[in-house]
Amino acid sequence: MSQGDEQLDDLLQQDPELAASFIAEAREHLESIEDDFLRLEEQQGNPDPDLVNNIFRAIHSVKGSAGFLSLDKVSELSHIMETLLSKMRSGDLLPTSDHIDALLAGVDKLNLMLADIDQCKDVDISVNTERLASLLAAGNDAPKVETAPSVAPVREEGSTMDKIALDMGNTIRLQVDILDKLMLQAGELVLVRNQQMLNVNESDTASRSLAHRLDMATSELQQTIIGARMQPVGKIVGKFPRVVRDLGKQLGKEIVLNISGSEAELDRTILEALADPLTHIIRNSCGHGIETPEERRQAGKPEAGHINISAYHEAGRVNIEISDDGRGIDLDRIRNKALELELKTEEELERMSDKAILHLIFLPGFSTADKIGGISGRGVGMDVVKTGIEKLGGSFDIDAVFGQGVNILLRLPLTLAIIPSLVVTSGNELFAIPQANLQELFCLYDRDVRDKIERADDQEVYRLRKHLLPIVRLPEILRRPDRFTRDIRAGIARKHQKNQDELYLTNLSAGSNIGGGQSIEEQGEVNDNIISGSGDSQFSQSLNCVVLKADGNNYGLIVDEIRGTEEIVVKPIHRSLQSLDIYSGVTIMGNGKSALILDAEGIARHAGVVMDIAEQNGDKEDQAGETSTVLLFKSGKTEQLAAPLPLLRRIEPIRMDDVELIGNREFITVQGTSTLVLRLDQTLNISQVAEQQEMFLIIPRDVPHPVGFLISSLIDIEEISMELDEKSLPMDGLLGSLIIENIMTLFIDIPRLLQLFEPEWFVEKEKAVSC
Repeated sequence: MSQGDEQLDDLLQQDPELAASFIAEAREHLESIEDDFLRLEEQQGNPDPDLVNNIFRAIHSVKGSAGFLSLDKVSELSHIMETLLSKMRSGDLLPTSDHIDALLAGVDKLNLMLADIDQCKDVDISVNTERLASLLAAGNDAPKVETAPSVAPVREEGSTMDKIALDMGNTIRLQVDILDKLMLQAGELVLVRNQQMLNVNESDTASRSLAHRLDMATSELQQTIIGARMQPVGKIVGKFPRVVRDLGKQLGKEIVLNISGSEAELDRTILEALADPLTHIIRNSCGHGIETPEERRQAGKPEAGHINISAYHEAGRVNIEISDDGRGIDLDRIRNKALELELKTEEELERMSDKAILHLIFLPGFSTADKIGGISGRGVGMDVVKTGIEKLGGSFDIDAVFGQGVNILLRLPLTLAIIPSLVVTSGNELFAIPQANLQELFCLYDRDVRDKIERADDQEVYRLRKHLLPIVRLPEILRRPDRFTRDIRAGIARKHQKNQDELYLTNLSAGSNIGGGQSIEEQGEVNDNIISGSGDSQFSQSLNCVVLKADGNNYGLIVDEIRGTEEIVVKPIHRSLQSLDIYSGVTIMGNGKSALILDAEGIARHAGVVMDIAEQNGDKEDQAGETSTVLLFKSGKTEQLAAPLPLLRRIEPIRMDDVELIGNREFITVQGTSTLVLRLDQTLNISQVAEQQEMFLIIPRDVPHPVGFLISSLIDIEEISMELDEKSLPMDGLLGSLIIENIMTLFIDIPRLLQLFEPEWFVEKEKAVSC
């Protein structure tokens, strides 16, 4: 063992934290200059001196760290890279693609060695050093380029470098496991808060006030810690310029990557899990989306293809949009491949919409590629990408126009650690359903239970606003560990139909006893009253259904009881239950009982309904445009208002007697949580709230603090085409207007309204995230 190796081993043993700090700093330097290298390559004949200086300083810092740690090979490689960059600084050398290739290869090798410093002494760097040395030798003959003398630049007050220096003074380096422990403790505090809220003495003002303060403090602490775990999306997408550059050179294509919204932030756990799916999408776009320059010329397109990555916040979530202007996806080719693989029949394909056919690429193993290459064709692995996104609580949507390109939209939650959920029961057991999967709730009573649950072949269905909704019964899922077959589904449907028929006949008999001596028509009315729960009979039944989204389609999950909503702390499921894919985790409820977290995708797979849903609803899709489900309601006496249903967590009936005035703000306790009451007429130019004793509170999803909009009445739920008129009634806080059932309807902009009502919430959030 050499003396350098002995020194390194001594340092690692005596002060591992110091060594880890130096290595982390060196890797940050290397990560920060990859984009600089690509920009330098674009400049070539006219390099930016500041850019060259920035790269030089980063490599020099790496060399210094390596020298301190006695990492001889890291020091040797970074030294020759520094020498080449020094010649660029002095103007003796102009950067070319060959220089950038060699320097980027050197960065890759340095990262490889820093990733495992115990073994870095065994890494062969001769190829890199010889390549750099040959470029240095060739560069000595190049004519000297006149450049400004290399002096330290004079910085203006408030410059970027001043801001960086200020940020360095306001930040500290923390181990990730410390943040994980803080998040765990915040989760435990949320559980304590939930338990405390269940035991508050509402008649005791002091107890209620203390519970309110605990609730607010816990929520703010939770948001602050979540903010500390947030990292910018740029940490992931910032690596793609290098990926796109290398793939473009490898494939002989000209590809331009445009990135916007890199500052949008996600929880570290989600960001790490997002790296592989995004990489797969970008590689597909480069390999099979963007055409060669010759193909693009023939198609009348510019020779350079474009890939755009855009990240932005919307309704408490982060959306990442990836689009390209390449060849798109040929639906006819998908149809032919589906027939070839015997996945669909011609009759089934004829009934399917273009959107449903496009979604066939998500079937495992589906590919339209003629041969397998280093870069997979669209479809190969896309099922894995989609499943990975949905396991994060996100959604995946794709649109494509043949010959024009592909657009992929990922919708992701900000964090997975503490999530809002709907609590339901089956038998005596509690279950939690993440609200990210929840579409809506409905309840059928008495006669509707028998008449409105129909059978379509082997599947129970319910017609919800002109769409067939497959029905899954949670008790049936829980008592059958094996996946459902067609025979099992048909048996379940027959059993429940038989039970309803027997119940109907039993109550017909009860009705005939009540109505003896009446005419057939009169007796029929009595029987209808019995079954509908009216009249003198005590007979009544109900069916609670939760509409869930899975694989881009909806299905109804029948449960025994809906308890309400609660923020839950997600904990990993015990290994003995991991083979059951209907569960995604476990949590402790406010009453101290444990509850399993249901997996909407897993239940759909277990019941075998997901593909059936796509076929049934694909026939009836209106291909003229995209539709959205909205809630229609009134706040004042005149205007009809609307809000997109996916943005709403729930609608809570309240009594105005329960509303408390604290300062100039109104609060009400909703399921143990102090909730701020907002009146729309205080911000929008609409009629004053038509206050009455019985009112409703619309509680939106994904908001910084518990809040609800006060409304006077509910009108209906409609599925409409969201082609809003933004010009007829421009108003801050409105998305636009639309004529629904011959009535002008105003669509409220929930995120904007919250900013108008409580701007300090968003300022606090930005501060917490930047800390």
